[in-house]
Amino acid sequence: MRPFIFCLILFAPMYGISQVSPCANAIPLSCGQTMFRNTNNMSDKFNSGHYSLCYNNVHDYHGKDIVFEFSTNSFRNIHFNLELFDDVEMDLFLFSVCAGLGVVEPTGYTECATTTFVDYHTGHFKRSIDFAASPGTYYIVVDGRDAEQNGSFELTMDCECECNESLNPAVAAKAHTEDFEFFDWNGISFQSNVWRKWNSEAGDGAVQYEDHNQHLRIREQIESDVIYKLTDVPPQRLRISMSIFVETGKRAYFNLLNKLPNNAGSGEDLVGAFFFEPNGIGQLNVNASPRITFPYQQNSWTDIMVIADPDSDVIELWINHKFIVRWTFSESAIFPFALQGVNFYAVTGADFKVDNLCVWRRTNGIIPLPVDPVCVKNGTQYISHFLADDALFANDEYGECNKICDYGGEFIYRSDQIIGTIDPDDKIPGSLYFENCILESYGGSIPENV
Repeated sequence: MRPFIFCLILFAPMYGISQVSPCANAIPLSCGQTMFRNTNNMSDKFNSGHYSLCYNNVHDYHGKDIVFEFSTNSFRNIHFNLELFDDVEMDLFLFSVCAGLGVVEPTGYTECATTTFVDYHTGHFKRSIDFAASPGTYYIVVDGRDAEQNGSFELTMDCECECNESLNPAVAAKAHTEDFEFFDWNGISFQSNVWRKWNSEAGDGAVQYEDHNQHLRIREQIESDVIYKLTDVPPQRLRISMSIFVETGKRAYFNLLNKLPNNAGSGEDLVGAFFFEPNGIGQLNVNASPRITFPYQQNSWTDIMVIADPDSDVIELWINHKFIVRWTFSESAIFPFALQGVNFYAVTGADFKVDNLCVWRRTNGIIPLPVDPVCVKNGTQYISHFLADDALFANDEYGECNKICDYGGEFIYRSDQIIGTIDPDDKIPGSLYFENCILESYGGSIPENV
C-alpha cells in the first residue's frame, strides 16, 4: 500500500458565479464513514492553478479527481485518514466553497488554509488531515499529481476524536487532537498536515509503538525538531494539554510559538520554553531567563496543560492538574499575539515521548449564569461554574473558595504565645496560592503540603 499526500485548502465565498460547480455531483461523506474509490474512470476537473497558494506548482495535477462533500453544524475536530492501494501519488484538497471553474474574483479559489504536501518525502503509506472545522459545508477533492497518477484509495472521516480529559461541550470544543494511533512507525512530519519539521534539514519525530500504544518519540540521536501547528485556529483563548514521558537520566524540551519559523528555520517568536532535567526538576524560561522551577517524575507520564489567551494577555502552566505559574504574551512575544504552535526539540541528552495532545477552544455559546461560585486552583473565583467551564478549565482544576477569614478562630494579640499541633490536612486556602508574597516566599513553587 502507498498513501495519498494531502493539501487542505479553504476558499472564501464567491459571488456572481454562473458556471456549474465542479462539485455538483460530489459524493456525500459523513462522520464515521469509510469510502473506497478509484479515480481511473473519473475526469480531470482541477489542476495546479486552483491550488497555487497551498502548493508550489512542482506538479500540474492533471490526474483524474473525485469530489466528496460533508457538512457540520458545530465547531468540531475532524480527521481524514487516507490509504493508497496503488503505486500512485495523489493529494487531497479541501474547499469551503466549490464554485464554477474559471471565475476570477478578488477572494477567489486560492485562499489556502493548510497543506500536507512536502517536497522532501514521497512513497509513505499513510496520511492524516487534522482539521479544526467551523459550521458549514466543505468539499474534498482527491487529485492525481499528473495524468499517470490515478488509482484506488480508502478515505475515512472521523469526528469522534478523543481526549484524555472532558470539558463542558456547551462552551468548549476540540480544535485538534493527536494520539498517533493511525500513523505508520515512521517520521511524523510527512504523515500529517499539522506537523512540520523546524526546517528541511531538521530531524523528524518518530512514531513509535510500545506497550500496546503509539506515541511520538523525540531523541537526540536523530536530532528531532518538529512543530505541532495551530495556525488554522483563529487567535483566541486555547487550552493545550499533553502527556510527556522522560526516560530515566534523560532530558525533555518544548516551547510555545507566538510565530512559526519560516521554511529556512528563522524568524520564530517564543512565548515560553520548558526544560525537564534528569534530576526530576522542570524549569520555565521566559525571554531566555528562568521564571520558575517545578518537580516532575522521570520514567513516568506527566500531564501538562497550558492556557494561552492572547486577548487577555495571559499564559498559564499546569502540571498534573496543579497550577504552577502565570505570565503574559506581552513580556515575551511580539504583537500580534497568537499561539501558532508547539515545538518539540531534542536538546542535548534528550529522550522523551509525547502523547494525547489535545487543543480546546471556546464555542462562544450562550452561557447560563446561575449563582454557584466556583474557584480554580490558580486563585481565580467565578460566580458560576459555566464561566469557569468557558475559561476552559476541567473539574480537576477546581479548588476550594475559602479564605483565611472563613475559618474563624480566636483573637490573638502581639504578645500572645500559641502552642499547638498542625495536622497534614491543615493546609492554606486555595485562594492564597496565587498571592505574590506566598509565591515569593517559596521561590515560586508552592509545596503540596503547605
